[in-house]
Amino acid sequence: AEIQELLALFPDFTGDVPEEAKYWTKGDLELFLGSGGQLRPRETAKPEDLTCPLLSRARQRLAELRVSEATSEYASFCRHRSEHSAVHLLPAVSECTAVQRADRAPALLKVPVVVPRPKRWCGSDWTMDFWKRSQSNDWWRFRARSPAFEHDKKAADCADVEGSASEYVDYARVLQKMDPDCKQDSAVAFP
Repeated sequence: AEIQELLALFPDFTGDVPEEAKYWTKGDLELFLGSGGQLRPRETAKPEDLTCPLLSRARQRLAELRVSEATSEYASFCRHRSEHSAVHLLPAVSECTAVQRADRAPALLKVPVVVPRPKRWCGSDWTMDFWKRSQSNDWWRFRARSPAFEHDKKAADCADVEGSASEYVDYARVLQKMDPDCKQDSAVAFP
């Protein structure tokens, strides 16, 4: 949809828009269309690359804002990860109670109930590849804190960058590969 809108702004463009253009930034697409198809952006990220378009734009935005430290939430998360080796486990609880089982949740839920898992729940297919494939043309504004608060003072808290859901999947995979332990020292390099 966005590609079609941009094509309308460049009526003199007569060439073909390449398939990979859906992964380009709006600025890259405007450059391509405005040059009559002569100027193309750098190649988009491949799985083996150590960067991706969204990460590059995020780094550029942080440099423009002169950000030199991570948000307080990210610093806290990094500290928590370094202090607790099994972050996927829930903290200990003082007591447990039995939870009633039911075939379906009551119309007016007053206490917790356990319902059976649906046999073929559509959400089980919502992998990163699903989002990359199905939402590749949807553009969002990404930021460390959403919504942005009116009185945020630190540039890291206010920084934002636009990108597609597909780019975000590439971004998440690069971060997982390059900074799997979420080290605080890497917070600005891998925002």
